[in-house]
Amino acid sequence: MDELHRAAMAYYNNLHDRDLQNKAWNFFRSMDTDENGRVSFHELVEYFKQCGHNWADYNFFNSLDRNQDGDLDFWEVLTLY
Repeated sequence: MDELHRAAMAYYNNLHDRDLQNKAWNFFRSMDTDENGRVSFHELVEYFKQCGHNWADYNFFNSLDRNQDGDLDFWEVLTLY
């Protein structure tokens, strides 16, 4: 997962298309329903449900949570984008 995260960050940071960067932020904001700048496990599960996926795996969430603080920031969610 770490390699995937680094690749996602490199891709985002090298984008010259602001529209694509905005879409990544909108993707993050669509998960961050309480608008606190963090995505909780509950918010991720709800997002997946809205997309038609009835799947929740806390181990997957933890693998995205690089700093293990219990929430995902933009850079951690970017790995999914």
